[in-house]
Amino acid sequence: MNMRNYFTLCFFLFISVALSAQNKTGKVSGSVLDASGKPLPSISVSLLKAKDSSLVKMAVTARDGKYEFEKIADGNYLIATSSAGLEKSFSSPFILNESSQQVQVAALQMVAAAKGLGEVTVTAKRPFI
Repeated sequence: MNMRNYFTLCFFLFISVALSAQNKTGKVSGSVLDASGKPLPSISVSLLKAKDSSLVKMAVTARDGKYEFEKIADGNYLIATSSAGLEKSFSSPFILNESSQQVQVAALQMVAAAKGLGEVTVTAKRPFI
């Protein structure tokens, strides 16, 4: 085998190993419920890295309150949910690795945000004439 064929073979071997190392096969799923236990549709769900809370992927819950993230790399993650008029909620951190490629996150419950109106002042001016 000449030197050129050797380098070509090594190059393709290196590329195939590098591509297989980036294989993302993990799956994360769960559901979002309201305070009474009913599913919440159209809730923003974020998959975050547990280390620094950086965003990995986002999804929106379906009509049945369920969400799913596919093709996720191994690592430590957590789920955050948010919607207007509801308080944010967070899951506990979980690990996605070779032994646990599919993670079912416990149902997250969201409650109404308690926002009271502070002080209201009504002023009016009488016309001069």
